[in-house]
Amino acid sequence: MVKKICIFCNKLKPLCASKYGWHIDHIIPKVVFNFKKPEDEDFKRCWAMSNLRPLWSHDNLVKNTKIYKHFQPRLIFNGKEAE
Repeated sequence: MVKKICIFCNKLKPLCASKYGWHIDHIIPKVVFNFKKPEDEDFKRCWAMSNLRPLWSHDNLVKNTKIYKHFQPRLIFNGKEAE
């Protein structure tokens, strides 16, 4: 996973040259996820490439922890996911 993120960042290096800069945005904010260690399922969802995107730093700071679409995390009861 880290290798994929590094490749993603390297492809975006030209954006770093901008005077405004950029951030790696979590489409679904990190605060929504419940994890304590990298092995947790929510950690993997939080840092999945499908949840990351480049965003101009100003736009990312304005967005903060807002979610612009419906989001329902998977529920887990007694170690099994709810259906």
